[in-house]
Amino acid sequence: MMACPSSKTSLVQANLHHSVTASAQLRKWLEVQRTAIALIQEPWVGAGKIKGLNNLKGKLFYSSEHDKPRACIYTTKDICAQPLTDFCSRDMYAVAIQYTQESRLVVASVYMPEEDTPPPHDLSRLVNFCERTGLEVVIGTDSNAHHPLWGMEKPNEREITPPRHAEVKQPWWGKELDRKRKKVRKALNRAMNTSMDEDWLLYKKAKSEYKKCIRYRRSIGWRKFCGYIETCKQANRIRNILAKQNTSGSMSLKKPDGSYSTSPDEAQRILIETHFPGCCVTQEANRHDDILTSTAEDWNLAQRVVTMDKIHWAIHSFLPYKAAGPDGIFPALLQWGGKALIVRLAAIMRACLALKYVPRGWREVKVTFIPKPGKSDYTDPKSYRPISLTSFLLKTMERMCERELRGSALMNLPLHDKQHAYSLGKSTESALHKVITKIEEAIQNKEICLGSFIDIEGAFDRTNFSSIKGALGRHKVEPALID
Repeated sequence: MMACPSSKTSLVQANLHHSVTASAQLRKWLEVQRTAIALIQEPWVGAGKIKGLNNLKGKLFYSSEHDKPRACIYTTKDICAQPLTDFCSRDMYAVAIQYTQESRLVVASVYMPEEDTPPPHDLSRLVNFCERTGLEVVIGTDSNAHHPLWGMEKPNEREITPPRHAEVKQPWWGKELDRKRKKVRKALNRAMNTSMDEDWLLYKKAKSEYKKCIRYRRSIGWRKFCGYIETCKQANRIRNILAKQNTSGSMSLKKPDGSYSTSPDEAQRILIETHFPGCCVTQEANRHDDILTSTAEDWNLAQRVVTMDKIHWAIHSFLPYKAAGPDGIFPALLQWGGKALIVRLAAIMRACLALKYVPRGWREVKVTFIPKPGKSDYTDPKSYRPISLTSFLLKTMERMCERELRGSALMNLPLHDKQHAYSLGKSTESALHKVITKIEEAIQNKEICLGSFIDIEGAFDRTNFSSIKGALGRHKVEPALID
C-alpha cells in the first residue's frame, strides 16, 4: 500500500502474459478498488489496442505508436497522472502522479526482453531524470530474471497455455431453453436405458422442438439487437464507440521548442495558447458593472424576441441531460420548472436584452479539450479541439436571438446561397454533393474540372469581435441584438 494524504492507494504489478483470463482477473480486482495503480507488462492486445481494461472508468496509459505494446499503466479516475512522453516506448511507460499540490511521484511499468541487456536505456534515462529533478520513482517490471532458485531451469513453461473452461453465455439464452435442454437430456437417457422405439420417438420430438426453439430465440435476439440501432442517432453512437481511439489518458504535449510538458498545468497552458491565441490571465473584473440605459425601442425588441412560448420552445429544444455548464444547471431542470419558472425567466431575459447586459454567472465557460479522431500524433496540441460548456440559461436566450435573426434580418438579406455552414437544411454532405455533381457533369460532358481547396488554420479561433459585429451590421441586425 502507498500512503497518500487523503486516502490509501493500492499498487499492483502484474505480467498478464497476453492472457484473457489474467486480464479478466485483474479487471475484477480493479473494479472493487477505490484508488489504485496497476503496473502491467505483456497485456492482452488485439488490433493494436489493449483489450480487457480499456472500458473501465479509470485511465489506461500505453504507447499507441506500436502495434503490440508490452507495458502499460492503469490508474483510477481520481488519480491525477501525467504521462512522461520522453520515457514512453513499446516496453516502458512512465507517468508522474500529483498526490499533493507540491509533490509528485513517478511510476513506471517496464518490460525487459530476455534477449536485451538490462537495464534498458530508457529506464536508465528515467532514473537519471528523477535524480536530477528530485522526484521519487516506483518501478514495476518483469525483468525475465531466470534462475534455478525459484524453480526455473534454462527452459521455462511460460509458453504453455493452460486449458480454459470458461462457459460462454449467449445473450439470447433463457430459462425456456434450459428447460428444453434438460427435457432432451432426460429423454435421451430414458431411450438409451429402455431401447424402446416409443422412447426414441419421444427423444427425437423433444430434440426437434429444442432446436426449433434455439433458432427462434437466436433470430429474435438478432432482430432485437438490430432494432437498437434503427435511428441515425443510435447508429452514430455505435459508430463512435467502435471508432474511438485510445489517447492514453492525459497526454504530454509537445512545446514549440520540441520538448514535452511535464505537468497537467503546463499541458493546459499549451492547449490554451494554441487554441485561444492572445488570451491572458486577468484579475477578476469589477463586480459593479457600468449601469446601462435603455430606450423604449430596446424594450419593444426585448418583448418581441423573448416571449413565454419562445422560452418554452427553446428550453425543450435541448436534450434533457446534456452536459451542464459551470452553474450545474442541465436542461431537464429547466424543463421541469414549468410555467412558474418561465414567467421569471421571461422578465430576466427581457431585461438582459434591453439593458445589453449578460449576468456574470452566465459568462463563465468551462472548456474541455477532446481529441480529434483519426490523428496519428496526440502529442500535438492541434490534435485536440475545445468544447465550451456554457450556462443553458444563456443558451436559451441565444436560441431566441437566433430565431429572431433568421426570421427578420436574414430573411431580408440572406446568407450566400452557396454557404453550407450554419445554414438550415445544409451541411457538409450537401456541400460534398454539390462538388461531386460538378465533377460528374464535367466528366459526362468531357470537360476539364478544376477545383481549389483552402483550409484556414484556426479560422474561428482567430475571428475577432469587431469582424463579427461588422458582418451583423451589414445584414441590418438590430443594434440591441449586436451589443
